[in-house]
Amino acid sequence: MSREFDAQEGIKVPADGAGGDGGPAVRGERSPFSCLLDRRSFLKCALASGAALGVCEFAQPLVAIPSWAGPQKQDDSRFTVEAKFYQKLQNQKIKCKLCPRECTVGDRERGYCGVRENRGGTYYSLVYSRVCAAHVDPLEKKPLFHYLPGTLAFSLATAGCNVNCKFCQNWDISQARPEQVPADYAPPKAIAELAKQYHCPTIAYTYSEPVVFSEYLMDAADAGHEAGVHSVVVSNGYMQEEALKTAYGRWTRSRSISKRSRRRITGTSLLVS
Repeated sequence: MSREFDAQEGIKVPADGAGGDGGPAVRGERSPFSCLLDRRSFLKCALASGAALGVCEFAQPLVAIPSWAGPQKQDDSRFTVEAKFYQKLQNQKIKCKLCPRECTVGDRERGYCGVRENRGGTYYSLVYSRVCAAHVDPLEKKPLFHYLPGTLAFSLATAGCNVNCKFCQNWDISQARPEQVPADYAPPKAIAELAKQYHCPTIAYTYSEPVVFSEYLMDAADAGHEAGVHSVVVSNGYMQEEALKTAYGRWTRSRSISKRSRRRITGTSLLVS
């Protein structure tokens, strides 16, 4: 099951049970950077968001299908691109160089994250432009300090993650394979257009784990930059140094979890900062 985003029709986003009256409708011909929320509007939008995901009232509902609903038929070819960070080995095997797990993956097998697959000795990302969650959030929902306060963020995610956090609120997409959740085809330029349409000065890559959809993130961030839209990443940072520099070399990064807590909660030990 796949659909296309249409910047003219508006984005379809999951509703989290909070109803459709959760936030301000942003209308009118004005710059996307001029959309500031007053305290009441922010609280209404935040309450509608719920603990993990949220939308404002101008968003149209899309029913979220949990991972236990089973595989959905999708045209995988439109979401598949060659991965950027891997090493070819003998016998059509590859070694993934994206995160410190360095999965050695045989032909027709996938790495730990479940969203990257070896096909005949070539490694592919299966989630390029394959958006399974998209929301307009108050920027204050992100773990950022005094970054464009009072504005909105166009937040999105694909399926998959390279860790298994015990506290994960979005486990139904982060621990799912791409074919287990419905998705929309949203190429990078469409994301930039939608962010501007909904008066969001920022695109946020969040909810699941942006590391595992790095190829898509890089192109979407470039498209946003060309359109005058900023990008932020909410990530576990579990990534190899070379891949980190390539994907986020021009971005500001921060560390907010201790090594001990990281090991206990996520089961990983290496922290790239």
